[in-house]
Amino acid sequence: MAEIQNHQEVFDFYLQLTDVIWEIDKTSIEDILTQIKLGFDKYNLKMNYLINIINTIASHRLWCLEKFVSLFKRIQEIYEISNDLNFSCFELKNILIKCNIITQELSYDYEKKTTDEMYQIFPKNTIAHALFWDDIQEFQHFSGADDFNFNQSVNFEFLIDMAAKYGAVKCFKLIYLNNAKLSIHTLEKSFIGNKFEIINICEQSFSPNRHCIENCVKWYRNDSLQYLKSKYDLDFSFLVSLTSYNFLIFDQMLNEVNDIEYLDCTGRTAFSSAVEFGFLPIVEYLLDKNPQINKIYGKENPPLIISLFKYDEKLTKTLLDKNADPNITNSSGMSALMYAANTCNIDAIELLLKYNADVNKTDNENRSALVYAIKANFKEVVEVLIKYGADATISDKSGKTPLEYAKNIDPKSSITKIITKYLESKNSD
Repeated sequence: MAEIQNHQEVFDFYLQLTDVIWEIDKTSIEDILTQIKLGFDKYNLKMNYLINIINTIASHRLWCLEKFVSLFKRIQEIYEISNDLNFSCFELKNILIKCNIITQELSYDYEKKTTDEMYQIFPKNTIAHALFWDDIQEFQHFSGADDFNFNQSVNFEFLIDMAAKYGAVKCFKLIYLNNAKLSIHTLEKSFIGNKFEIINICEQSFSPNRHCIENCVKWYRNDSLQYLKSKYDLDFSFLVSLTSYNFLIFDQMLNEVNDIEYLDCTGRTAFSSAVEFGFLPIVEYLLDKNPQINKIYGKENPPLIISLFKYDEKLTKTLLDKNADPNITNSSGMSALMYAANTCNIDAIELLLKYNADVNKTDNENRSALVYAIKANFKEVVEVLIKYGADATISDKSGKTPLEYAKNIDPKSSITKIITKYLESKNSD
């Protein structure tokens, strides 16, 4: 693999990769494959990264499902896709199974469907199908009935909201002209469908809110996003742009604020958001901008603790190597070691201890990591902490000892026996 020049270059690659996949309806499969090959050859692209990106985008581009299947078929031919990878896009996963591109269990609802039926998303000759594809003739087949209710809901969604979400202009107009009730939800969903005629009608009755702009971020409606920002001064979070793989908008926002410590509308920085997202290439890119790695804003967790939410050893180790304080705590006094103990993350515990985390540090209630492990009933964690010098004599603010915590759960448990044996050994010394 060629040497990577810098993290900016890696980030630019992921920005371009996500952009071409988002624009799959306008991009050739071969162009996307060229970008993917570049990633594997030069930028250490991981298959699970690629699958996660495609899954997320495909779930927001279901009308391009057939093209996503073609893309996956080519990826499988060239690189082979492991069958144990997680496919979050339900529709994509099942059609890949149906087409024998991956080997997993087919969902019951899809067993009797043909691939053509699956590509339709909804069954033909249904209202949902008519709205999804904006088939006005199919819709009029239903709406022409004398007792048809234009304010009814289908699949727990009002017809006018569904039409707005799917950008079904022809069907939307017919529903609207038949006195269907608009709501703020209709406006919010109109930014998913991204049809200006629908947005304009809804905008005459309601003012756009944060849900509108976040829908633009999630569905890669970046033109409408710029419109909302300029006209209504609406904002969105760094995290929503990252979890949506809208790296283009994440980058634009970062450049506009030109401050790595800028707090978004949720009170988070770009760096803490990237750590929570758990995508190492972006964390490394932002570390080059020298964020205050140990700074805590408000009641937020410090980045080191956040890195344990979706634990990636390389990410947590990267933070520690960049001088993240292994003993930093959140507002309640919880340290990363306590969080790892509370979630039975032995790998993280051993990593933190290797970087000199204090095994006997206590929170605001004077509870140590050992108490967290006992309360969570994690025997293996208790054993590891004792091995690394955890003190089982430390009482909390109420005077309760680790042994009392253990006995309260089960006086005869293995944890109680471990703590009792520890105390007996300590007393004999």
